[in-house]
Amino acid sequence: MFMLLKSTSCGIILRGATLALALLSVEALATERPVQIGSRLELFVDRHLIDGMEGVEFRLHHPQRLPLPKSPLVGHYATVIKDGDLYRGYYRALDPSYAGKQHSGHPGEITCYAESHDGHEWNFPSLGLFEVNGSRENNAILAKKPPFSHNFAPFLDTRPSVVPSERFKALAGHPGYDRKTKAEGLHAFMSADGHVWKDAGDGPVIPYDKAWSHAFDSQNVSFWSEVEQLYVCYFRTWETPHGRLRSVSRSTSEDFINWSKAVPMHPNLPGEHLYTSQTHPYFRAPHIYIALPTRYVAGRVGGEKTDAMLGSTDILFMTTRAGSTSYERLFTEAFMRPGLDPARWESRSNYV
Repeated sequence: MFMLLKSTSCGIILRGATLALALLSVEALATERPVQIGSRLELFVDRHLIDGMEGVEFRLHHPQRLPLPKSPLVGHYATVIKDGDLYRGYYRALDPSYAGKQHSGHPGEITCYAESHDGHEWNFPSLGLFEVNGSRENNAILAKKPPFSHNFAPFLDTRPSVVPSERFKALAGHPGYDRKTKAEGLHAFMSADGHVWKDAGDGPVIPYDKAWSHAFDSQNVSFWSEVEQLYVCYFRTWETPHGRLRSVSRSTSEDFINWSKAVPMHPNLPGEHLYTSQTHPYFRAPHIYIALPTRYVAGRVGGEKTDAMLGSTDILFMTTRAGSTSYERLFTEAFMRPGLDPARWESRSNYV
């Protein structure tokens, strides 16, 4: 459970009993301007409202395992969108008829669609949009458009004035292996129904930068921020202060086409690669963004040293606030651990 904070006419009340807040002293209030939170909820996931702590500590609670569904949503770089009473799922799959070389963004990758009414059990409707494995009886919503199915990351645009034909948006692409595809960077896609998508432009809206060699090869997330009144994107780049490490940068846009210069977020500790950040607003406190990045430590699998291109992975818990250009990490330990199954300690085995 998250701890929530809410202001009242007579001060501040705490809900829950697992964490205490050291309030500003009278002397501090006399010299420092208090933070105005109005009636909004605050989560105890950063130090933004805390002046000091004595006899208390932050503790990271871990997610609890639930029974496996009979019909699960399984796929690479999966995205789940809650659209009213319907959950829409998107994930990467492989055309079984593809016999070519498999690399990031190859022609055999496809993007598929699923639906659920409870977020647990899923069905996979036949949409008839693309021929896959010799048939149109499938749930593909994007096929034969490399490299975009590699990391197609959609969202539901909640901007009040959004036009119906652009109700769903997505970013996809990376520095492709075929330079003739002009797919170097992230392209914008739009859809009215979440099924039929169109490329919004003639080239990438967040273009490739030589300083980011092999950037974007990840799930690059974006959303409409009601607090910032901007589109915000968190995407994979590279961190250099601690060596060349996979990391996260941030960019914003007023129209989803023209994006600001990327700003590095610098969340890495030495030796950590962080990507697939999954940074999104918390639905009850949209000024706070929750991130569940994959931490990848190269050169070690299952505790044993190995090839520098291989490494074990786990999931961290981080936060950032609307408009911030840095993450806060109260915890360095894993939020989701690989567990007891040896297979979960193989290279690149854990992603959210």
